Amino acid sequence: MFSQIIFVDLPAQHRQLLPLTATRPIAELRVGIMRIREKWLTRFPEAVLGGYISALPFQPVANDSKRSQQENLYIGGGVLPNERLLTAICQLPAEHSLWAADYLLAYRTGKVYEHWQPLVDQAAQHAIPFTHTAIVRHLTDIFRLNRQEIEADWQLISSLRPSQKITDKHTAVYGAENIFIEPGATIKAAVLNAETGVIYIGKNAIVGEGSLIRGAFALGEGAQLNMGTIIRGDTTVGEYCKVGGEISNSVFLGYSNKAHEGFIGNSVIGEYCNLGAGTTISNMKNTAGNITLWNYARNEFETLERQFCGLFLGDFCMTGIHTTFNTATVAGPGLNLFNTGLPAKFIPPFAWGTPQTLSLYRLEDLQKTIDRLRAFKNKPPLSRQEKDLLRAVFVSLHEYIISAGYEPENKS
Repeated sequence: MFSQIIFVDLPAQHRQLLPLTATRPIAELRVGIMRIREKWLTRFPEAVLGGYISALPFQPVANDSKRSQQENLYIGGGVLPNERLLTAICQLPAEHSLWAADYLLAYRTGKVYEHWQPLVDQAAQHAIPFTHTAIVRHLTDIFRLNRQEIEADWQLISSLRPSQKITDKHTAVYGAENIFIEPGATIKAAVLNAETGVIYIGKNAIVGEGSLIRGAFALGEGAQLNMGTIIRGDTTVGEYCKVGGEISNSVFLGYSNKAHEGFIGNSVIGEYCNLGAGTTISNMKNTAGNITLWNYARNEFETLERQFCGLFLGDFCMTGIHTTFNTATVAGPGLNLFNTGLPAKFIPPFAWGTPQTLSLYRLEDLQKTIDRLRAFKNKPPLSRQEKDLLRAVFVSLHEYIISAGYEPENKS
């Protein structure tokens, strides 16, 4: 039906989801089992990824081909598919679009666009209102919608292929019909309770001995739960992550480690992060009152009608042993934090040091650290294009570095 799917981020939407979108388009965020991009391409398997119209300072490349002047489908980066929306898109006339208030959901066209403004202007000419869908607009939407999206992704995956069997005689299973196991997964002496929500265990993933899992839960390809891990539900551990301790209603995007004890709840962790032993995150104020959360789009704290919120951590972040984060903290990317004490609830990008004294993490030294983190996951060093992206992100977020009063220090 469609030759290509292209994802669209408007600048305000992209900025609203910083720091997680500092290094990726919105559609590369993971909510549920899959990234948003994967959800759409799985539902339209005949279409290829045509790329992104993104607010990133350096445009990511989807493939080597030019965008086709055939039937293209432009999708808002934070839009989560459901059956009603898919039906509406399939019935959408050419050159028409679907909108949820000011958020572009879908635009069907044979035209090719490289920038968001002419695309939005043209799509608005034949706009149809549509409200029956969920959208990742704010940081808290990622963990708030995670149970819903684990269940939706689970239903889709289980309709496409059969689950493997759990053969370990020492593993206790409740609600076996709600568990899906991909080939190569290893489960030893664990407890899987899927009566509270579905459970997905990805290809070649490892569930260590003594792990306690309560659904809804998703463990990505090659990811690992260390021995004795406690999963309290509504949680996603993305591909090739290694986690331990206690985790509740949180999302690890991928390739990160929290391998030791410590609690994390109502949080989102970016890629290539390493949380030191004992790193713990508060997800509720002592007063049980509503949280205040840093908003990049508004450049200020905003009060949300929400009691539970932990940490939003950008890519390439490191924490030392026994690091603690306050309720509703926004930090990174490129944070390297060590020593004890509660840091500020907003930690600007590319910070190095203790909670009391932070300085600027030199970009060249950060790149060396990232290469080491990537080596842990058997990934090659940063490519020239990835270094260009990181440098462009550094420059684009420089206002926050300056406002924090950081002084450069040579840290390697």
